[in-house]
Amino acid sequence: MALPIQRIIISAPFGNYLTTPGVTSTLGTYTNYDRAGTLRWRLFWRILRTLRWRPGLRAWTNKLGLPNPGIGHLLGLGKRSVEGRILSIHGFDEAEWTGLLTAAKIARNNDISAIELNISCPNIGHVSVPPTLFKRALETRIPVIAKLPPVNYWETYKLAYDEGVRYFHCCNTLPVPAGGMSGKPLMGVSLDVIKRIKDHTPDVLIIGGGGITCPDDITAYYNAGAEHFAVASVLLRPKLWFSVFRDQFLFKLSERADNLMSARLNERLRTERLVWVPRTDAGASTQLRLLQGGDGST
Repeated sequence: MALPIQRIIISAPFGNYLTTPGVTSTLGTYTNYDRAGTLRWRLFWRILRTLRWRPGLRAWTNKLGLPNPGIGHLLGLGKRSVEGRILSIHGFDEAEWTGLLTAAKIARNNDISAIELNISCPNIGHVSVPPTLFKRALETRIPVIAKLPPVNYWETYKLAYDEGVRYFHCCNTLPVPAGGMSGKPLMGVSLDVIKRIKDHTPDVLIIGGGGITCPDDITAYYNAGAEHFAVASVLLRPKLWFSVFRDQFLFKLSERADNLMSARLNERLRTERLVWVPRTDAGASTQLRLLQGGDGST
């Protein structure tokens, strides 16, 4: 079970503006209708204007509320702008989710890598999660990621899992009076969410995000159970506005993630051996059996 994406992900809304080789960007979050105007840099300015740095907490807060030009804008983009990206969507009611999933199936022709159901934005009031949402999303035959909130997530996670979703993004921003909080305060909460979900359902694949600022944070998320790693507000560091420094930073994160995943694979190969053994049924020659234990014993 693998997602067709890179180990490091640039979360929305930053993924609308930033791309780096070897990193997957997330487009969106798209809604059915225009929520901020269609001018690209006007949207970016609104993002910057609503963000606030909280130095005492080492955190950012925002009250964005999903500014975007509407899903119709995405359908007007060429394949080069969409290919290999994750598409993040949010519907305010069941009818809007239906329209967005229909658009996602059209976008599939431009080779989007996955749909991310943003069911956890803290800046839009009530979040609509229709009972059939996950089943209908899976019917698009595009990999489906459920982006969970850091609090009050268990019921939504269980509903998604029971309907067949196996990819989860943990977590969205932390709801606080000033809006949604990202950065280091979110990291500990996200790690706890990942550990709990992985303990309950080890077969899921998790994108871990919140407060990642260095390779050691990748290790922390990996140890909690994440296989992919999302960055966002760290990209607001002035130094990382320059692509040469941003690419170097993201490369270091990717390198750590790849090394950790390679070590896991090597460990598995050391403890599991593929051997040819005779089959006992008549007429059969050999079969490949996976034997547990480094000595080949079951």
